[in-house]
Amino acid sequence: MNRPYMPGDRFTVADLNIAGVMTLALLCEMDLNAWPRMKEWLQRCLDRPAADDWRGVNFRIPRPPTDLGGLAMFV
Repeated sequence: MNRPYMPGDRFTVADLNIAGVMTLALLCEMDLNAWPRMKEWLQRCLDRPAADDWRGVNFRIPRPPTDLGGLAMFV
């Protein structure tokens, strides 16, 4: 991708929708280093001022320890 956002040079609802889902990768502590452009795009989306609104929300649900790692949030 040679543009800063999905459809082009501007952040749009397409970026918002995809970035909203991609934040699950961060919550699951997935390593995104294999996809550097996608990682940079997601960071650009999360660096937007409006993204600060959700950062204070705790999405963690207390659960017993498991070997599932980040997948445990879905069990």
